[in-house]
Amino acid sequence: DNGALRVVGIEPAPENAALYRINAPEATLHEAALVADNDLRDTIPFYLSTGMNTGSHSAVTRRSSLRREIEVQTIRLKDIFIEGGETIVSVKMDIESGEYALVYELGHLPSQVTGLALELHFTQRKVTRGRAQHLVAEIEASGFKPIRKTKIQEYPRMRGSVGVWTR
Repeated sequence: DNGALRVVGIEPAPENAALYRINAPEATLHEAALVADNDLRDTIPFYLSTGMNTGSHSAVTRRSSLRREIEVQTIRLKDIFIEGGETIVSVKMDIESGEYALVYELGHLPSQVTGLALELHFTQRKVTRGRAQHLVAEIEASGFKPIRKTKIQEYPRMRGSVGVWTR
């Protein structure tokens, strides 16, 4: 097999987790929300979109009448790197504004991780207070070089951007 040795998915939304199991039955799936390594909670509130855009479920509180709150299990990034014993070389994340709670972890990924793809979600507060810029700076200070830069400067025209880094 020339594919990945092990694929790990993290999906707290029950409906999306069910689809993940159908589409990637060989993958390890954690039906949980990713939290910072120093977050000791076993469960957190998770907000499901109930409107037309069911792709914007999030662990980040958002004001909307089109959200339904559920309680979900948590998992920490460090536990994912420890659990399988294999070398994880690439990480891809789209966690709907949850990336800002993982600044430390994203700036301290294990040295065997050589690829990172991350969708940054922009709001006025995250851009004007420098949170998006700080997250990118932490990633790059840990030795990652951008091969596809985020487009923070495009806010407010763009509400998010994917960055890709290698080291």
